[in-house]
Amino acid sequence: MALDAHFTIEQRGRNSNGDFMNFNGTAGVWKDMYRTSGGWSADTLY
Repeated sequence: MALDAHFTIEQRGRNSNGDFMNFNGTAGVWKDMYRTSGGWSADTLY
């Protein structure tokens, strides 16, 4: 619970300042993969 509270405060603060949001786990890898492969499309699911 303490870690959740920490990330909530940190990420809201970064977002409100327009700062880069850090990624936890593999989220950054997936986002970079989508970006470099041409972005997200609903066709990706089919």
